[in-house]
Amino acid sequence: MFNFLRRSKRPVLSSASTEYGHVVLDESRGQYWHLNNSALQILQSLRDGGDRKTTADLLVSHYGLSPESARHDVDVACKKLEEVGLL
Repeated sequence: MFNFLRRSKRPVLSSASTEYGHVVLDESRGQYWHLNNSALQILQSLRDGGDRKTTADLLVSHYGLSPESARHDVDVACKKLEEVGLL
């Protein structure tokens, strides 16, 4: 399980691995989300201070994606994570 520390107005998050991926809990709101491996990596990287380029580079090295595809995936994930208040 991962615990994400509160940074500014960001929620306190915890995550746990399941057989279906990962569950991330916003402890302050009592809401949770199911994330796949790459979405969790994106969330962790960005909450740890990484920028989108660094996060895309992680996806390239871990999953063998093209840089363009990785940047697109990070952009799409960021938009969704921001919409639900995880970023």
